[in-house]
Amino acid sequence: MTAPSHRCPAPIDQNISITILATLPATPKISTIGHDLIRQPVNEMAATFAEDQYGRKVDRCLSDTLLKFGGGMILGSVFSLVFFKRRAWPIIMGSGFGVGVAYNNCERSLNSAK
Repeated sequence: MTAPSHRCPAPIDQNISITILATLPATPKISTIGHDLIRQPVNEMAATFAEDQYGRKVDRCLSDTLLKFGGGMILGSVFSLVFFKRRAWPIIMGSGFGVGVAYNNCERSLNSAK
């Protein structure tokens, strides 16, 4: 018995393969309408409602107030422990300064022109 002979197929003409690739349709573009709104800053969001923009500003103000209040309280506590023999007034003063700065930032943000 003889072994079957394997023959390599004839090479494909390069011109044919190029024309086949040229006739394939282009990749369809994926719509990114929803993603564009997420990436834009709040000032440039014309497609959202004014109530949503106001809500985002208020949320940002509340989180800023909490951070500034906490930072002022921590800084006041450190000063109270290190310099002022554990008095309460540096903690109250630091917290008040933090809330005051946050209030100023919020007022400027909410009253800003678009």
